[in-house]
Amino acid sequence: MKRTILALLMIFALLLTGIASAEGAQPAVEEKAAAFSMGDYLHRYPDQEIVNSDGSVTEVFTGITLEEHDAFLAFLAAQTGKMGSRVFAADANFEYKDETGKERFEIDHYELEGQTPIHYVVIKFNKDQVAINFRYDTAAEEARITYPVGTYDERTRTAKTEYSNIVSMMEAGNVAEAVQAYRRIPDPLIYTPAVEYMAGHAELVSAVSKYRFEVPGEYVTFGHYEQDGDAADGLEEIEWLVLDVKDGVSLLVSRYALDTLPYNTDFTDITWENSSLRAWLNGDFMNAAFSDKEKSAILTAEVDNSPAQGNSEYEAVESNNTQDTVFLLSYAEAWQYFTKDASRICTPTAYAVSRGAWISPDDAKTCAWWLRSPGSNGSCAMRVSGDGTGRSAFVDYKDPAVRPVIRIDLNSDSF
Repeated sequence: MKRTILALLMIFALLLTGIASAEGAQPAVEEKAAAFSMGDYLHRYPDQEIVNSDGSVTEVFTGITLEEHDAFLAFLAAQTGKMGSRVFAADANFEYKDETGKERFEIDHYELEGQTPIHYVVIKFNKDQVAINFRYDTAAEEARITYPVGTYDERTRTAKTEYSNIVSMMEAGNVAEAVQAYRRIPDPLIYTPAVEYMAGHAELVSAVSKYRFEVPGEYVTFGHYEQDGDAADGLEEIEWLVLDVKDGVSLLVSRYALDTLPYNTDFTDITWENSSLRAWLNGDFMNAAFSDKEKSAILTAEVDNSPAQGNSEYEAVESNNTQDTVFLLSYAEAWQYFTKDASRICTPTAYAVSRGAWISPDDAKTCAWWLRSPGSNGSCAMRVSGDGTGRSAFVDYKDPAVRPVIRIDLNSDSF
């Protein structure tokens, strides 16, 4: 009965938000996007599309577990409060009426029990003008959603349209426009036609990769470092978050905390300029994480260590500016680029944990990470705590993790 109700809610959501039209409209003719789809919720595409003889389209999703099926239906149930409290019999026709009492659509539901349980729902909108069918085969773990003529899954249609644009733009020699079309595909890395096309077009792959470095908020890969804690399988690609792009230079911070070291190995008054962590980042880390070609694309530039970069609540500590290839964010920069505590929360890699990173005891498993700015006194430095707030910590603390920062020259010949 629970799945009966949830299945009805799913189809109701599809109709209510996607194909409902004003009085007198012809929903079977007018093109309407269904607002919800299984593919959109699960971030995947249908394994097969079937164009039926009547022009309707059936999306087939294989390998859909009962847990995934129920989770999707529960999500839709939460989105459709109007029918959330209604109870339906297994074999029933239900006429839904709006607030004015006008009949909107009727529901026919059938649940076939037997050796192969199948949940099958049909909702007929405005007296049979439009019907969306949903069918889930529990034994085969297969879900099918049929969109009648006049309705469509917006996620799938967008992917198909933009893939066509990619091909036509590339044939016209317009790589820049092809990149834009690629970026408009939802989850392009899992859309098979785009993946296969990219595999045969190195120029487009390079252009897409470079473009990501030019967009603040994008995640990009650059360099390699041990992250999964298994040295036998080699180094893993480093993911970076693009913080800022200015004058052909992209400012990146590692998405995850990559390692765990003290700000300085000895407990003493010290600034970023003379810290052991700065020396390690520009030496051992730089050599371990980047090839010679990658190094040539990383800029060595002046890093601002003025009092304005620190926490204004603490007495200003005089510190010289430095010339760094790899560095850490300052307190001011961390609050500039991550405007909310939640956005500063970071998780460490398995390798960083094995190296002693402190992790929160809750399920989030977040970590603290160092900033380059001085702390409450000369023997302290600032760090971001596991909850995203700022804290001062003694420089020889061994459990804060490290999020390196680099600047990439987007005009470098080696990039």
